[in-house]
Amino acid sequence: MRPTVAITVLWLMLSSVTQGQPPRRAERPPVDDAKVKAFLEAHRGTWRDLNVPESDGKLLYDLVVKNKYKNILEIGTSTGHSTTWLAWAASKTGGTVTTLEIDEGRHKQAIANLKEAGLRQYVDARLGNAHQLVKEFNGPIDFVFSDADKEWYTKYFVDVYPKLSKGGCFTAHNMSMRGREGSMGDGIREFLDHLKTVPGLETTIDTSSRSGISISYKRKAPQPDAPAEPDDMQSIFNGKDLAGWEGDPKLWSVKDGAIHGETTAENPAQGNTFLIWKGGVTKDFQLRLSFRCTATNNSGIQYRSRRVTEGRVRNPWVVRGYQHEIRNQVELPSVAGFIYAEGGKRGRMCLVGEKATWAEDGKKEVTGALIDAPGYRKLFKLDDWNDVAIVAKGNHLQHYLNNTLILDCTDNHPQLARREGILALQLHAGRPMWVEFKNLRIEHLSDDARPQTSD
Repeated sequence: MRPTVAITVLWLMLSSVTQGQPPRRAERPPVDDAKVKAFLEAHRGTWRDLNVPESDGKLLYDLVVKNKYKNILEIGTSTGHSTTWLAWAASKTGGTVTTLEIDEGRHKQAIANLKEAGLRQYVDARLGNAHQLVKEFNGPIDFVFSDADKEWYTKYFVDVYPKLSKGGCFTAHNMSMRGREGSMGDGIREFLDHLKTVPGLETTIDTSSRSGISISYKRKAPQPDAPAEPDDMQSIFNGKDLAGWEGDPKLWSVKDGAIHGETTAENPAQGNTFLIWKGGVTKDFQLRLSFRCTATNNSGIQYRSRRVTEGRVRNPWVVRGYQHEIRNQVELPSVAGFIYAEGGKRGRMCLVGEKATWAEDGKKEVTGALIDAPGYRKLFKLDDWNDVAIVAKGNHLQHYLNNTLILDCTDNHPQLARREGILALQLHAGRPMWVEFKNLRIEHLSDDARPQTSD
């Protein structure tokens, strides 16, 4: 290849990469505010074609300037009304707006509008499908405005959130559509529901315009510690034998100071079976213990439960009620700590990481988020002892793992909520397994739940 041809090809390649990008920040001339204001005034009331109203543009401007955001991503340019407000804000913070648009005609008109406003140097305008462009976009990002296809809002958020800086902000347009029927309304409702599950995310909806904008700030999620342990908690296992407990003697024993439950191929459990504490009932209480188990099967801690003797039961130690799941796994959702309705109708009624309420109409609503998947992986001690605290007061149930709150459930179900019952430990039927518990102690938070018969 001749040198002149090589140079020409290289120039064309560089041109294709930089097309649509603004000048480097150090090379940008200052913005003429009077020119921007004149542009917006000249176009007032003329913005159509999926653009935001003026009040929403002003809101976006204020959010960027107030928080000094510099790395700004807009998903859905249209012809550039919101982009103009964002670019004007970026000129005050020394930032840049990257804006994505799938329609070539709108993309070209937006660039023309930005040039007319004197803001082109603050915008990297990209033409293409945001479904792919957002995935490929490199962080960090300080501020996001999502105003493209509403059905994709949740996916945009999931793709962007790991790249969003701490203190960064994700905004989304048209929240007033959440009450509509059809795919748009469904997409916005799904998006808002998802926001509730993200730890450390603070979300409000601005309703100063008819459109409605969700504003979500990424904060560091503090994990509440377990309450301080009182000095006078009652020990309910002596570390020597199973005095005060009842279960299948072929499956339960004491080993090295711990309660040891084990099934084998030769000595299986006949259905799920339990070691039942005979020293009292659980009503309002705080329970603490340590556990470890094999990964081949799962176990559980039953509380506020009842012993089942009627009907067809597979062994004499069958229990039904709330169960704190016990597992030796680290990948959500099948991990230690969720509430399982053993023998009930609600199955996994509250998952690790959820703050949830079962309402009086029998429906569950997730109202907040606690620990996330990376946080749980870091918290759980695989193949080792883990500490559990269960706190139950009235209809409020909380599970702590290694001193960290991992689940918060309020149970207002009119028929299935339980206020008191027995305490028991589970061996699961099926694959051979073992589980161990030690340092079991309880604090009764109501006088009428102190030691009494548990049958």
